[in-house]
Amino acid sequence: MDIFSIISIICLFFFGIGIMFCQILTALVKFIIRRDFCINCIFNIFDNKGCKRCQINYLKENFTNWSSGNEKIDNFIQKRQSEINDPYETVLEWIPYNQFHDINLFTANWKDGPLYWDRYIRKYNKKSNEVVHLKYLYNFHDIDEILNEVETHSPNFKIYGISQNPDTMIIV
Repeated sequence: MDIFSIISIICLFFFGIGIMFCQILTALVKFIIRRDFCINCIFNIFDNKGCKRCQINYLKENFTNWSSGNEKIDNFIQKRQSEINDPYETVLEWIPYNQFHDINLFTANWKDGPLYWDRYIRKYNKKSNEVVHLKYLYNFHDIDEILNEVETHSPNFKIYGISQNPDTMIIV
């Protein structure tokens, strides 16, 4: 006798609940045990990665919590976040420059760190104090050129975000 049969017997004998309700309850317990559903939206998730809809909604809800100060950059980042296809895909963010410390020529320690999808609690978290590589975009004068550079290199490199040095105004 498995756990689901035991649940059915308990429902029938101790609670006087109908057979149909017991079958529904048993099916629900199966989903919970196998983790084949999203706790937030109750959509089935058979690969146990995450619910794409919840991930995108989480990112969209946070659109108002940050701004680069440049509408084109904000729209570019928001568009990229809205196109997330995989929970383990790198999420492009606006990174305030003051989040970087121990800045060397090409690396820095990112205080809050990049977003990553935590499949157990089914939401994005930050990976604090992550060492990241920096690429300074010195030779670009137009914001469209900068965004094109990011778009071009995204498939080949993990690009966590865009930032700007407030002293030099150089995009990183």
